[in-house]
Amino acid sequence: MVGHVSMADPFDAPLSKAVHDAISRPGVLEGEDVTAHSAGTVICIEGPQFSTRSESLLYRSLPTQPPISVINMSAVPECKLFREAEIAYALVCMSTDYDSWHSTNEGVSVEMVMGHMVANGANAKRAVAAVLEELSKEDVKGVVGERWTMASRGGVMGLHKRDGRGAEAVGRLRWLFGEKWVDGGE
Repeated sequence: MVGHVSMADPFDAPLSKAVHDAISRPGVLEGEDVTAHSAGTVICIEGPQFSTRSESLLYRSLPTQPPISVINMSAVPECKLFREAEIAYALVCMSTDYDSWHSTNEGVSVEMVMGHMVANGANAKRAVAAVLEELSKEDVKGVVGERWTMASRGGVMGLHKRDGRGAEAVGRLRWLFGEKWVDGGE
């Protein structure tokens, strides 16, 4: 048997809204010019190589609606696998560079990306905590459902109903979220 699923909209709209609401709260994302955006289009390129300047300019010039706003290396195949498994999926992209298109920027380097990744680390931790808080609200649970997944900077974390969580996965997540979120404490 073969099942075909639509990939027209790879990210779950209610989950994406809940994620955006959570990370838009004051104090979640910190840093100069750090802003949560919810509109735009993600294009996924084959990593780990960076885009050439001409590729970046081509992507930005494509007449998509909404316009391409993020060039990413870590949205596929995850979004397709979650869609096939009928698990709501949202993506949090924390930018590491303007790619090669920005006229005031030099070309992308590993050093530049790693520096921004370190700076994004604290924001990512606060973002995940804020999203978990948002998803625990009864009105959000009713829309998003009991099974949801969030990806942050290419690291995919799946959180399912408590009876579907293995002891090894719970142990790996406890250091980040503490007992309240991993073990269901209040």
